[in-house]
Amino acid sequence: AARVLRTIGDATIRFDEDHLRILRAVRFAARLELRIDAELEQAARTLAPQLRAISAERVWMELERILAPPTRTCGWALLADWNIVDHIVEGWSPSDEQRRRICATFSALPPVEVQAHLIPAVLFADGSRSEVEARCRALRLSNVVTAAALWLIQSRNFLGDAEAVSLADLKLLMAGPDWPGLLAFLRADWIARRRGLEALDRVVRSDG
Repeated sequence: AARVLRTIGDATIRFDEDHLRILRAVRFAARLELRIDAELEQAARTLAPQLRAISAERVWMELERILAPPTRTCGWALLADWNIVDHIVEGWSPSDEQRRRICATFSALPPVEVQAHLIPAVLFADGSRSEVEARCRALRLSNVVTAAALWLIQSRNFLGDAEAVSLADLKLLMAGPDWPGLLAFLRADWIARRRGLEALDRVVRSDG
């Protein structure tokens, strides 16, 4: 009734019983737009490093539930503010600028549920192919999700100079696994990087 997220009993004890509850707290707070009890927040910040002991499959399940819905920006803000992001993907600790870029990209995506592969594409967009593959493996993502995320990132890189891309190249991309998702990702990524969208108009016109 008070719209406040709190645990039953001591928050530290509750999170110690199952550290994945930290991510569930983020999910509930974001999706239900709840204020957060101070004790719960402090316990989550303190125990966030324990998430490294949770199986990657369980972590990804919660991440997808946090970052796929339209409330993803709020979810990401909590993950970053509580420094949970440093403890959920082995070998990945995004810089302050990367965190800002990820938040801005999530904010610029359409306000609808997104497909799973768009999440790692946004999170790992600054990485090389080998880095993206390693981070997807660390999260135990399926080959299908990994391949689709890589395709989005590589296609984004290819379209970096959209004016120089031929119509034939665009038609190949349109026949790819997720052309609508690529356009949404490209637009959000360019907004996040404060890049003008004029060149994107040509790509959209080609789609029409």
